[in-house]
Amino acid sequence: KYYYDIVAPIIDGARIRGILGVSIDMTDRKLAEAKLTRHVQQMAALTHIGQAVLASFDLARVLEKVVDEVYPFLQAEGVSILLREGENELVFAASKGAGAGELIGQRIPATAGVAGEVARAGRSVQITGEQRQTQIYRDIEKVSGVHVQSLLAVPLVLGSEVIGVIEAVHSLPQAFTGDDLSLLE
Repeated sequence: KYYYDIVAPIIDGARIRGILGVSIDMTDRKLAEAKLTRHVQQMAALTHIGQAVLASFDLARVLEKVVDEVYPFLQAEGVSILLREGENELVFAASKGAGAGELIGQRIPATAGVAGEVARAGRSVQITGEQRQTQIYRDIEKVSGVHVQSLLAVPLVLGSEVIGVIEAVHSLPQAFTGDDLSLLE
């Protein structure tokens, strides 16, 4: 809780007769300010991503910039971008966080796990806690070192074609919110 306190003396001539105090609950205002600050920071990150896209024709740099900007807002243990490679594979093209260096270049079947589902269906997926744990592609955990309990996955769409997936992962259940999913979308 956040309170704003005002205290003033009650004066009668030269004597203090009492004290008047007012305490105002500022909790809702502080929470709204924090939410607004986070929203402004997210918009700034999106602006930086847009500038990177416009300033560079180097796809690897653009993807790296995207994960660099998104990572701190999600408080994820890892954020990765997987791109389609032909019809049968997804390849880790950019990554930040746990196991990032080892993930770059790793390939998974295009039908594997949540990333495969998102790439096929073109729809975002959020997994928290026990729900849908069997859909997570556990083989990649040997590389990243993260036992995923929470996952966000969003399709990357160019025109009308899904070209890849951006994923955020965490080893704690309930690590992500609907706002986090909206940020990735």
